[in-house]
Amino acid sequence: MAIVKVKFAPAWRLMLSENAFALAKADLAAGKYVDESGLFAVDGDSEDAAEDAFDLTNNPGRQFEREQEYGRGRSISSGDIVVVGEEQWLCMSVGWKLI
Repeated sequence: MAIVKVKFAPAWRLMLSENAFALAKADLAAGKYVDESGLFAVDGDSEDAAEDAFDLTNNPGRQFEREQEYGRGRSISSGDIVVVGEEQWLCMSVGWKLI
């Protein structure tokens, strides 16, 4: 079990760019990411917790659990960052990358 927080990407360009990781790091350093989610609990730790947070916010079969844990905020998508403890995981178009 892990407590996580989501930082939402500042722009669509992160999803479409070949330099998504470099752009995300630069935007994070410049304070352009938006801390919109509250803290919420998910299964796993590290990258597994980021993956469970993604599933929680995107899986229609978990809608009731989502509303209980996360609320009605937007789903996690490419370019967003899931903070798990001291780690920050960037949601890539496929998988995750530790920042």
